[in-house]
Amino acid sequence: MSIRYKKDGIEINGEFLSLVTITEKCNEIKLKEDKLVILQMCWEGRGADVTERRALPLENALKIKEILLGREVYFGEIWGKHSEVYGIMTEDTFEIEKDKKKVKEFLINNPNGVDCNHSFIAKFTDNIEERLDEDPDSLREDEDQDLCDKIYSLLR
Repeated sequence: MSIRYKKDGIEINGEFLSLVTITEKCNEIKLKEDKLVILQMCWEGRGADVTERRALPLENALKIKEILLGREVYFGEIWGKHSEVYGIMTEDTFEIEKDKKKVKEFLINNPNGVDCNHSFIAKFTDNIEERLDEDPDSLREDEDQDLCDKIYSLLR
């Protein structure tokens, strides 16, 4: 078997497969085998909306929602001076899209499975890490680090 890697795909025994084709095929398999859904988190704001959408296995999406539900997320002044954005993640923050056609379309437009203008997940974990840096003797350090570890493992 002859394999040659190219800048935009691979050539196997003289047949070229583009990265686009490879990604589409892998996403089709993930869609079927992993029962992918879109986990959407959104806050509407006066400056704009804060949104994050991720294609994940249903079980992982539900676990991430469970971890984040009721937790505070602080984005800072993301829309300019005096525009601090923060709040508690409630049921209204989350939506899970299960329609396979919509998930497939999402993956076509976002081959990496992520679309966000500001990431709730990244900001939540950053907030924990910043707090632990400021107060390393925090009583909740192990619990907070466990939350971050759980979220990261669910995103894989």
